[in-house]
Amino acid sequence: MTAKQTNTDMKFPGDQDGWLVPVPGIISSIALAFTGTSAALDDNLADTMGTAQNFIICRLTSTQDCFIKVRSTPTAQTDGTSHFLPAGIPQDFSFFSGYKLAAISNGVDGTLYITALG
Repeated sequence: MTAKQTNTDMKFPGDQDGWLVPVPGIISSIALAFTGTSAALDDNLADTMGTAQNFIICRLTSTQDCFIKVRSTPTAQTDGTSHFLPAGIPQDFSFFSGYKLAAISNGVDGTLYITALG
């Protein structure tokens, strides 16, 4: 930076004060196909994504509207007890070690893409 430049002169992602905004990297990605019957990952998310952390942040993106459930033995439901995830709108979630993810369709089968961020 020269003496005339400031953080706000730079063309990087930043907040209103010009501080750089950290962008998470991708650790790994997997896909979970779902239908009208709850489908769950076989292993907990931390193991599945190849991390040895107490928690993991994942971005979930679905090709169709679905419901998701996170527990040690999850069963996703369409009765309002599971989280609704709309199609095509990525959402970030943090998951504690030992928890698994399940998904069920909201009428149309699809795929849930799970990307670990770090």
